[in-house]
Amino acid sequence: MLSRVDDARQGWLALQRELGQRLSFKLFDEVRGRPLDRAGVSWSLALAFVIATGVYAAGIGVGIVGVGLLLGPWSNLMVVFGGATLVLMCWLARPRFSEPPHYLISRSQSPVLHELSDRMAETMGAPVLRGIGVSADFNANYRSAGWRGHRYMELGSLLFAVLSPQERVAIIAHELSHGANGDPLRGQFLFGAVDTLSEWATSLRPASIGNAGAGMQAGPFISLAAIPFEFALVGMSDAMFLLVKGVLLLVMRDSQRAEYRADQLAATVAGTAAMQSALEKLYLFETVRVALRTHSLTNPEAPFAPRLRQAVAALDAQQLEAYRSESRASNWQADATHPPTVMRIEMLSQGPPHPPMAFLSDAETEALSAEFERMIASTQHEVMNRQREAINGGR
Repeated sequence: MLSRVDDARQGWLALQRELGQRLSFKLFDEVRGRPLDRAGVSWSLALAFVIATGVYAAGIGVGIVGVGLLLGPWSNLMVVFGGATLVLMCWLARPRFSEPPHYLISRSQSPVLHELSDRMAETMGAPVLRGIGVSADFNANYRSAGWRGHRYMELGSLLFAVLSPQERVAIIAHELSHGANGDPLRGQFLFGAVDTLSEWATSLRPASIGNAGAGMQAGPFISLAAIPFEFALVGMSDAMFLLVKGVLLLVMRDSQRAEYRADQLAATVAGTAAMQSALEKLYLFETVRVALRTHSLTNPEAPFAPRLRQAVAALDAQQLEAYRSESRASNWQADATHPPTVMRIEMLSQGPPHPPMAFLSDAETEALSAEFERMIASTQHEVMNRQREAINGGR
């Protein structure tokens, strides 16, 4: 019996992989050779917006009904309970706004970085950033935050520690490109609705089945009588989680398309070669992770950036090709937000090669490198704390 279950699971995973491959290659062919204009709204994205609008409307509707029940005559306690539950569901459907980066770098701390961002945003037609943040992560991100939707960029110190100066410019250009593309997926409307559905699904789901009367005098009878209602709640919760997955599937293809477009636009200002080599560094997370753990165990007080660069520089061509092969063999999920990194690099190879634009003088370039080193060093304490927590948690 177990073998049949395992076979079924493997078959389902193989089907997901095949579907992911087909959709990825289809999207690759759609994007290849297309003009680099602003992102449009596909039917799937439009449908996702319709569903999200319905979620917010439902939240308002249940809130109105809930208030009506609470203000009306209370025939029994179930009316009060039902009204309070509906008001709570309305509260859970309230708009949620992303937070700005936790650690913001002021313009006085990094004037060249902010000036570079301003110049690149103007060149690409992107909104000027409200702020630039730094994190202790191996990534970078672009987001809208707060009720006014101010734009922020957050740069991960672990990633920027191993990038060359021009690769750093390429990653910044990529993040700014999401604003230039008018990417609706960087907004908060869609994913606010997804969060609401997830909250509803989690809140409705009973903690267990058959224990509703635990601790009561007539507990066994109450528990038995509540079982059908508990199963109904589980069904409603599963249906909402299924709707969440459906919305994400509708959105993710546009998300992957937006990543291709951001790479292409970034290459026109930072240079195709720099964009490709920066993407290649994304393979190296495991190398960085191992080097960082070793550093935290052997010399945690010393700056971590030189150790990470040393580990990356020590990789030979065979190891790099192994990382590329691993990327080709994985990351084919149909619901992934990003296309496989290998395909992103290949997409850039399909277009004309672009030289990098000159945004900074030699003196500014040198000053920018010093600003990056200070930015990376500012995360030393948090990076080492995370490593200690990971090591202690693994014991």
